[in-house]
Amino acid sequence: MYSYLFTVIVAICVVALVLRRDSKLVSALMAVALFLVVALRGPEVGPDTKKYLFFFRFGSYGTDTRDFEPLFEYFNQYLLSLGLSDRMFLIICAVLSIGIVLYTIWKASSFKILSVALLLACFQWSFYLTGIRQGIAMGFFALGVYLMQDFYQLRSFRDFKVGAQIKTVLAAVLMMISVFFHTTALFAVLIFIVVFFFRADSKFYLIAIAISFVVAIYGAFTSIGEVMESLFDIVEGRMSMADRYEGYLNTKDSFSEIPLYLMLKDLLPFNVIAVACLIYNRDKKYTVYEHLYFWLVIAANLLHSFSYMFRMRQYLYPMAAVAVATLMFPILKRRKLSTIIPVSLLIAYVILSAIVTYVILIAMDEYNYTFLG
Repeated sequence: MYSYLFTVIVAICVVALVLRRDSKLVSALMAVALFLVVALRGPEVGPDTKKYLFFFRFGSYGTDTRDFEPLFEYFNQYLLSLGLSDRMFLIICAVLSIGIVLYTIWKASSFKILSVALLLACFQWSFYLTGIRQGIAMGFFALGVYLMQDFYQLRSFRDFKVGAQIKTVLAAVLMMISVFFHTTALFAVLIFIVVFFFRADSKFYLIAIAISFVVAIYGAFTSIGEVMESLFDIVEGRMSMADRYEGYLNTKDSFSEIPLYLMLKDLLPFNVIAVACLIYNRDKKYTVYEHLYFWLVIAANLLHSFSYMFRMRQYLYPMAAVAVATLMFPILKRRKLSTIIPVSLLIAYVILSAIVTYVILIAMDEYNYTFLG
């Protein structure tokens, strides 16, 4: 069922892009469907779901004896003291993770259908099926950014009304809570601090993205031999071993060893979409979501070879989903010949990313989807 749902939602997005129209009703139905897929998944769906359920019941994460963040441990103990079932645990986690993220996207995006589809197809949506701790941290951080956006624009706490001041303080608290649910949220908080105090223009971002992309290429290909080896690896058909992150499969023949694939699937469209958004919105006063998106691209380029970078980037993907949709929406409405290239590029990006995500999810036993189960 999940594969059909996935295909339908991506198809809806493509039709919306071609027609250049948004629909609150359709995007709401898409968001609800995604939430239910996470909340009502079977206990075996997602590489770490079963382990988190075991930790919820017995305080042990399988054979892993490490300590988790104190707030997450307290969160588990409190829910267990209420006598909640495993299903209720997963539903509450879904509300605090993808539920809050979808709410943020709904409130902040100018093109909701595209934002939801970007989250589904392009920005590692499947992470919500397994990364329960980090998923909750991502939800709190996304809500914190949403509540902070007015303060970000004005930067004057004293000029705020009492209600706005309380909202700003709450935003800061939510960001701190995200860190105590998963320490990798520190990366997102630090990027937010940079964005808050350093507001660059389109020229800076274009130069920074170009330079960081060159650094990424240099880091991926240290010799022509590695480039040729990557080409042969893809030609030989190892794409069936679909997974990008080393350690998530029991085989060494994973995409984490194919730098050319990573460049073509991940960084190249990431950078091209960002550059297109900048070129067509040079004079726009960027929001906090758009600044975070551009810094996400720069950080992804510079830290692409860092093994845990995929975890760090998760926090900024909802910001990217809002930013890309908001920046592209006025371009979509122009209906001029000059918009054919960015619109076609965006459609191709969604379709190709959806194909890759679809293949990965059906190829891995941990994502053999069942409801309730």
